[in-house]
Amino acid sequence: MERLKHVILYLLIALVFFFNIERLDFNRESIVNIHSFVYVLAVLAVFSTIVLPVFMRFSASQNVVFWLGIYVGLHLILFKGQALVSDIYITVTEVGMLIVLTSLSYQVANGLKEFRQAVESMAMTQLRGTSLLLDQAGDYIRKEMRRSRQYKRTLSVIVATPNFQSIKEPLPPLVQEVQKTIANHFARAKLAKMIGEEVQIVNTVLEDRENDRFIIVCPEVDQADASLLAEKVCTVIKRNLGVEVRCGTASFPDMALTFEELISQAEKLERSYVSPFFSHEHGVMVHAKD
Repeated sequence: MERLKHVILYLLIALVFFFNIERLDFNRESIVNIHSFVYVLAVLAVFSTIVLPVFMRFSASQNVVFWLGIYVGLHLILFKGQALVSDIYITVTEVGMLIVLTSLSYQVANGLKEFRQAVESMAMTQLRGTSLLLDQAGDYIRKEMRRSRQYKRTLSVIVATPNFQSIKEPLPPLVQEVQKTIANHFARAKLAKMIGEEVQIVNTVLEDRENDRFIIVCPEVDQADASLLAEKVCTVIKRNLGVEVRCGTASFPDMALTFEELISQAEKLERSYVSPFFSHEHGVMVHAKD
């Protein structure tokens, strides 16, 4: 954090210097006359580098070359009859400031990225042993589907989509200060842990990060039992975390024959479970309403 704080301070100092450089006239005519388009380009470079994730896919030097290329292109378009070297001192100043601002902006963006990854890493410690990432569970999914077909056994999936806007449990101050996506990631980790605690050990929780949801794979569970389990999971999460969850279920082979089709069918049947009552005899929900 200290390094990030220093880089942000350096960037602010560089910006203040850049936007006041023309004031350095030393009681005579301004020594440096920066072209107006360079100010706009500098602001655009700083803002884009920090805000847009696409720029973090490239190195700092590649980002500098990119913005210098735009500078040269705009200079040639706006001043067709004036070469870049016609006023070498102005050109060197403009290029130098663009390099400094772009480099510092990249360091700020990289620091924020590292900070975000650190917070996500802390949140992910709660996920260990409770869920798998959907894009890494291909072998598991194929094995369960193959076993269900071979032994003619049912297999159900539950698609649970949390509404993170409804979360009521206060998050740690560190997480509250970061951007919304990090807070959602922290809440998702807690949800995964709770879902893993509620479903039976034979069931597997998959985390679908791309769609901000969970998929529970339930071997040898039919549609009726899957619906009861979905009702239990959604209600427990609502009661303990204050997070509203929409759940949908689908079973093999009655409703679909492939895992992708099961997910699609479950999505179509997603609904909210709001009842707080459980059956003491069976440990599952016995009363619910849409």
